[in-house]
Amino acid sequence: MLRAMLNAHSQLVVPPECGYIQWLGEKFAGGPLSVDVFVDELMKCRKIEGWELDFIQLRAHLEQQFGQGLIEFNSLVDSTHRYYGRNKEIRCWGDKNNYYIQNPQAILNLVDFRIIHLVRDPRGCYSSVRQLSQGYQSAYAPKVSSSIRGFCQSWSKDNEQVESLSSSANYVRVRYEDLLNDPEGSLKFLFDWIGVRYEPTGATFHHHVDEPEITMEWKKKLNEPIDQDRVHAWQRELDADECATIWGQTSPYISKCGYVE
Repeated sequence: MLRAMLNAHSQLVVPPECGYIQWLGEKFAGGPLSVDVFVDELMKCRKIEGWELDFIQLRAHLEQQFGQGLIEFNSLVDSTHRYYGRNKEIRCWGDKNNYYIQNPQAILNLVDFRIIHLVRDPRGCYSSVRQLSQGYQSAYAPKVSSSIRGFCQSWSKDNEQVESLSSSANYVRVRYEDLLNDPEGSLKFLFDWIGVRYEPTGATFHHHVDEPEITMEWKKKLNEPIDQDRVHAWQRELDADECATIWGQTSPYISKCGYVE
């Protein structure tokens, strides 16, 4: 949802998920490469089909901008993201990927990203995870642990891992619940932090969704306005033992994020 809110801004572009920055950055050690090699490898990346790029036009665009020599990887990434959002007056672009949470330092070694750390009450996360269907047709359907303890371990480890970078990177933490309860205030804060003017995308993002078909099966709520009921839905959907287990397994980080038992 946050990606959709940011991407709905007229001066921002945050394309659909595709981990090409990490995969190609690691493959080529972040070093310079030619446009031909870059585009050929980009075409092989998982989920890049969701961007619906014309690779012939992208190749021509990059060659016109950079020529035939070796180009810095960061420059190719910057131009590719801007090409995706070429119909906007882009001041800043972003990239959202679940892969990054596994080793956030790795992506920072490739691109000097600022980090928006979106955190959600683990009870709400687990409740949503249980709602996921096992019958999705997409090859990219989410695979999540059905074990409550396994889920809690992953939630704590992943979030603490990202926050460990807060002292060395340009970092901000945003709570999912605050986005739902106060989208205007949360987005004013975020847009100011990013450096763009405020636009009410919290109220309009569902009219500008670019989520591709390959991932839309489990993201259909992006086509709807914010549903504040989801903030506390876990209180109806989880029993007392489940809530207690999650609280115990994710402490003390859950409290650090401002959640209460």
